[in-house]
Amino acid sequence: GKYVTISTQASKQCKYWNNLTGWEEVIEWLKGEGYNVLCIDKWRYWGDPKSNFMNPIPNGVIDKTGGDQQMDGEDHFDLYDRMIDIKHADFHIGLPSGLSWLSWAVGTHVIMISGFSDSNSEFQTGITRVEPIEKDICKFCWNREPYANDDWWWCPDHKGTIRQFECSISITGEQVIDTIKKYIGK
Repeated sequence: GKYVTISTQASKQCKYWNNLTGWEEVIEWLKGEGYNVLCIDKWRYWGDPKSNFMNPIPNGVIDKTGGDQQMDGEDHFDLYDRMIDIKHADFHIGLPSGLSWLSWAVGTHVIMISGFSDSNSEFQTGITRVEPIEKDICKFCWNREPYANDDWWWCPDHKGTIRQFECSISITGEQVIDTIKKYIGK
């Protein structure tokens, strides 16, 4: 049947879609439209073990992850299999991270959810971006601040405040669904 791939994990929290209900809303809508939703992330959970914080993949997906992080150091993630999944998907929904770039590289259209980077930071073809639309929302810090690669919680303007990661929190499930509808011609 028809399907889409999603990648929900990233190398730092600022790259995540930090809206707490966004993925579930989009997945529910896609399934209602007859799509299977394959999560192709490397790990089922990823995050900052130092602060005991892990991001799970969303509920309701077909789990094509490599599984739980292996403490034995073995990697159970087959990138070639993920490339095949992506190549035959109707489109890919992802973050500004590696699997979105891989999707672009194999020629599958990407719906990218990003608040921390502006469009000039990503590939320019085969992409539909979903960004914060509210004028007073902090966004695109990646393009104006030095990136602290060793800080999982990097948010240069609002770290430790209620506004931390507001760029991606402000992107709603409805906004992503509307973007998908436009892309598929609904």
